[in-house]
Amino acid sequence: MPYFTVLTKVGQALIATAHATGTPVKLTHLAVGDGEGAQITPREDMSALRREVWRGALNTLSEDPQNPGWIMAEAVVLETIGGFTIREVGLFDETGKLVAVGSLPDSYKPQLAEGSAKTFYIRMRIEIGNASAVTLLIDPSVVLATKEFVAIEVGKVRADLDALAEDVGDHVGNLANPHQVTAAQAGAETAGAVATHNTAVDAHADIRAAIAGITIPQASETVAGMVRLSTAAQALAGTDNATAMSPADVAAAIAATRKPDGLARDNAAMNAFVSWLAAGRASGPVPGGYLWTFLSDEWNKAQAYYSAAEDCYHNVPSGSVDHAGTIHTGTPSVSGYSTVDTSVVMANGSIVTGIRIYSVVPSTGKIYIVQRTAAGAYTVVATGTYSHTGSGWETFALPAAYTVPASGTYMPAAYSANFGACSYHTDGRAIKTGEISGSVTMSEDTVSGLVMGYAADATPANMTIFSPPVSLGFIPAKATAYVLHRAVDAVALNTDITVGASRGSGWAYATDLVDLGAYSASYKLLRASASLSALSSGQSGYARIETANHKRQHIRAVLAWFE
Repeated sequence: MPYFTVLTKVGQALIATAHATGTPVKLTHLAVGDGEGAQITPREDMSALRREVWRGALNTLSEDPQNPGWIMAEAVVLETIGGFTIREVGLFDETGKLVAVGSLPDSYKPQLAEGSAKTFYIRMRIEIGNASAVTLLIDPSVVLATKEFVAIEVGKVRADLDALAEDVGDHVGNLANPHQVTAAQAGAETAGAVATHNTAVDAHADIRAAIAGITIPQASETVAGMVRLSTAAQALAGTDNATAMSPADVAAAIAATRKPDGLARDNAAMNAFVSWLAAGRASGPVPGGYLWTFLSDEWNKAQAYYSAAEDCYHNVPSGSVDHAGTIHTGTPSVSGYSTVDTSVVMANGSIVTGIRIYSVVPSTGKIYIVQRTAAGAYTVVATGTYSHTGSGWETFALPAAYTVPASGTYMPAAYSANFGACSYHTDGRAIKTGEISGSVTMSEDTVSGLVMGYAADATPANMTIFSPPVSLGFIPAKATAYVLHRAVDAVALNTDITVGASRGSGWAYATDLVDLGAYSASYKLLRASASLSALSSGQSGYARIETANHKRQHIRAVLAWFE
């Protein structure tokens, strides 16, 4: 069927009035409809579309260059609008009256959500006899420029520029002084005046004086002019004095001198510290500038791993817990208990899989698996029994109800009816010790085996610190243990430190107390040296601290390593 556009009777009357009075009709909007699912035949008596689906402001209104007396009205349907088929179009004036109506071939307008981004340009041609009879009343905020419109306008500008360039070229090429400018008007000087100026003693004294008064500021200690910033590498190297540092580079350079940036740097710093102690300097700056920061960091780790020290983490009667998580007892029955954070890693880095009990006479007892759930709060995870033959050490399985976790550890513990009580034991035994997970290969001139532990005992008291397992590799015969010690109360320390192999072989004694001076009055560094011939491959060594008065003293954390 043919597609065409007609003026409605209302539109014909408006155009006629415009021709007669010279007052143009103000056209504002274009609307489209779906014809209620069928094609329409435009009629003069129509006052609305059959079924309007979208209406928008006109984008352009212009005379058809190919057909004088015809106008073209255009509107844009954006890609976000759609979901309908376009079959009819209508043109409206500022009062909302339908001026013209037309039919269109079926065109489905998708919307962006349907996966197709299409922008429709709806153009309507209407014969009105004289284009001056209508005008466009637009909202500038919704007008879009089509490619055709832009091309036409750019062509007009180019034509104007070409004409202007021709005129300017003709003017510039006219050497006959078309404006009749005189020498006086141009400020021209005679040859004699120019010669006099050139031979003057100082024709530009004021300019020279101004230049001489200029001071070029220093960009750095050795370079004048504009400031140049150093690179990050220059800032860390600390050798360039021709550039300036940004705040970020300053912070990075300070951090590089205060904190270890790798294990090799840690080893170098610790060795420097060992040399510093060996030279007899008990105060003054620590070599490397960042070792104390490193020790403080490790101290914070110790508190995180062993915070149970503040919650009565003690009370293993007549025995101690060794680095393999074993409970040692020397009596037929178990009384008392031991607790531990679930996050604590045992000194050998493994999960507890069994309980070792020592007894000299046949005995039976109960096994409790206790988990610390919060500060001062503990939960019995599982219970079981053991029956000892009384011939020394025996290993017993964990309770059947207890499942070994995939990581971390739950500490097997001896436990009795007075669970939850906090009372110091006085047998002088060490309690739970452990290490920070991870280690490095050890050689004769590098530091290794950083371990931690803590205790809270009555008088007298010992602290047993175990080194990491011998997966470290080589363990030299000469060993030195350094223990960072914090006392809650000012109490006297017996500075005897025993250093030896596992379970008491190869004991040796030393009395050397080193004060860290101004770094912290609350901390002491205990140093002991001994020849450990019994400490050979396949064993783990430990250092034991004996205190003269430990009634209210807590060793919160201990750092120890072997050189």
